[in-house]
Amino acid sequence: MFCSKCGAYIDDNVKFCPNCGNVIGQGSSDINGSGSPNVNGSGSSNVNGSYSSNVNGSGSSNVNGSYSSNVNGEVVNNRNHDYNTENYGKMSIKATSVVAYMTWIGFLVSYFAGDREGAKFYMNQALVFHVFRMFCLIPFVGWLWAIFILICFILGVIWAADQVPNELPLIGRIRLIQ
Repeated sequence: MFCSKCGAYIDDNVKFCPNCGNVIGQGSSDINGSGSPNVNGSGSSNVNGSYSSNVNGSGSSNVNGSYSSNVNGEVVNNRNHDYNTENYGKMSIKATSVVAYMTWIGFLVSYFAGDREGAKFYMNQALVFHVFRMFCLIPFVGWLWAIFILICFILGVIWAADQVPNELPLIGRIRLIQ
């Protein structure tokens, strides 16, 4: 079965959703669609996951996971959705790590909106990368340095996306973020 409030998978024999605490049996559905009907507007279910909406906006569960909307017109994608409200507004460690490498603005976004503690290693590597990237502006030798920085950028993004804690060549041992 799936919880009608948060969409989490739950066992058939539980009375409360372990994820959100919702009482099971009000608007919940199982995979074959034989769940209770949506009489009081507490939730709706969609077995094929096309599109569903609620009267009071309390949530819906889509078995095959498409989109749902509430009365306020907010569209929610229920597929692969993290319903843990503690992390709303924060980027994941992987996203923080990759965005930090993109630009100075990306680094600032990942610093203020990302998971700083989880991605501290990758954020330090990205900051060192951005500092040493400025040496590409030096005339004549800057283009050689730019080739090296491009290689560091590619390696850094790949390692950050795979969450492999490898240091960048030559400049990776420098620690600017403690």
